Amino acid sequence: MKILGTILALLAFTFSTSTFATDAKALPNCVQCHGTNLKGNPALMAPNLAILPQWYIRAQIASYQQGWRSNNVEQTFAKDMEAVAKSLSAEDINVALAFINTVAKTIPRQTIQGDVAKGKVLYLQCAACHGDNAQGNQNLAAPPLAGQTDWYLAKQLHAYKNANRGFSAEDKSGQLMLNSIAMLPTAADVDNVVAYIQSIHP
Repeated sequence: MKILGTILALLAFTFSTSTFATDAKALPNCVQCHGTNLKGNPALMAPNLAILPQWYIRAQIASYQQGWRSNNVEQTFAKDMEAVAKSLSAEDINVALAFINTVAKTIPRQTIQGDVAKGKVLYLQCAACHGDNAQGNQNLAAPPLAGQTDWYLAKQLHAYKNANRGFSAEDKSGQLMLNSIAMLPTAADVDNVVAYIQSIHP
C-alpha cells in the first residue's frame, strides 16, 4: 500500500540526528503524509506532528501497537498506522522522534467555523486536563491541543463520540476522554470548542 510504504519510509529512516539538522536533502518522505513541515494532511487524516511532545508520540505509537486506535473497519489510515507501529523497534521510534524534534512549529490554517465565545465556555472543562492555554499535561497524559489542526481535533472528538477511540478498557487516558466527551453532545459543540482552541496560539 502506497501510504503504508511512505510511512514506513519515515519510521525506518536511518540518518543520524546531526544529518537531520544539517542536510535538507536528508528529509524523509514523511511530508507526503503529514504535509510540509509535518503540519498535517487532511486527505490522509495525518495530524500535525511538529507540535506534539515526544512523550505523547511515544504513547500513541504504543496505543497503535496495542490495537487501541483502530476499532472500525472504515478507519483505513488508523489501521495502516497500527501495522506500522507493530513493525517498529525502539531504535526506529527514536530515529523518527529525532527527526520530528528538528521541525519548526507552524500555526495551522483555520478550516472549521464555530462560535469562539461558546467554545471558550465549553473548554473550561477541558482545561482541567489540557491546561488553560491548551498546552497539555504529561502527568495526565493529556496532549497539547493549541497548534493542532482544527479538522484533526474535530475528527478525533467525533471518534471518541462514536467510540472509535477510547473503546479499550486498558486504554486509561482514552477511556477518560470517552467518558468526558459527553460534555460536547452536539456537532455544533465540537465545532465551537475546536474554534476556540484554534484561537489559542502556542
